[in-house]
Amino acid sequence: MTKEKKERHPDDDFGGISRSEAAFVLILAVLMHPWRAVKELLNELPAVLRRLGRRALGFAMIPFALLWLRRRDRHPTFEEYLRRPDEERDRP
Repeated sequence: MTKEKKERHPDDDFGGISRSEAAFVLILAVLMHPWRAVKELLNELPAVLRRLGRRALGFAMIPFALLWLRRRDRHPTFEEYLRRPDEERDRP
């Protein structure tokens, strides 16, 4: 016999605990051990700053990437066909 799985409620994300209950447990743990929470936060801070820095750099590079792609896909204009640097010019 198989047991039927009961349908999950969309608010139950943490193993049957709602988000508000999980936040309450987290706040309670931080209040019980504040120095340990600060220590853990400071341990994770460099990684978080590194991720934020990469994301900010990526956002800053978007205009340059778009410009580079636009220049790469650009086709020569009619004037550029007329004035090719490799053809010999008429010299007086």
